Amino acid sequence: YIFHGTVQGVGFRYKACYSAKNRGVTGWVRNCSDGTVEMEAEGYLADIAAVIRELDEHSWGSIERIESENIPLEGGYGFEIDKINKGICDIDYTDTFFAALFNVILT
Repeated sequence: YIFHGTVQGVGFRYKACYSAKNRGVTGWVRNCSDGTVEMEAEGYLADIAAVIRELDEHSWGSIERIESENIPLEGGYGFEIDKINKGICDIDYTDTFFAALFNVILT
């Protein structure tokens, strides 16, 4: 997922990590240099949707739009906050297993 809006400097990554861990969702979340936040989430669709919903309903910041796509699974065992800012979140996922990264556009 790539989250657009007021998503940096408002505790977004920490809320994402907390919500994902509570629902058994694995993956990572990180700030991007263009002001967005990128998150890769792996788990049951209902659990991933609940994490996204919790992020969208939280009182801090605001999500204007979410991009998503399906990607190969990595088979992770935890959820972490990646402290390294990536360029504009343009990651090549072609070397991973079969996984799901869902980007939903909110308007």
